[in-house]
Amino acid sequence: MKHTKEDIQKIIAEYVGGPTEKIKSRPSLQTYKESAKMVATGERKLKRLRLSAADRRHLSVLREAMSELRQALEAGAQANEIKHKRKMNNAVRLANDYTRRTDGK
Repeated sequence: MKHTKEDIQKIIAEYVGGPTEKIKSRPSLQTYKESAKMVATGERKLKRLRLSAADRRHLSVLREAMSELRQALEAGAQANEIKHKRKMNNAVRLANDYTRRTDGK
C-alpha cells in the first residue's frame, strides 16, 4: 500500500501539533518529556511510510526538523534553556524550509 502526502500531514498534525499544543497549555518538565516521546513516535511513523518518489522529495528535511524538535524538547525536559532555544530555532527553520520546498507541489 502506498501512502500519500495526506499521511505525512496526519503524522505532523498528531505528533508535532499535539505536543506543541500540550506544551503551550501546561508547560512542565514532565510535559516536555511526554512531548519528546510523541515526536520520536512520529519520526518512526514518518520513516515507515511507503511514499511515491514525488511525495518522498524533501522528506529528509522534514525528518531532520522533527529530530531537532525532539532534541529541543529533551533539552527542555532537562531545563537546558540554551540548547532548547537553539534546537527549536533549527527545527522551525527546517520546517519552514520543507514547507517552502514543497509548497504548491
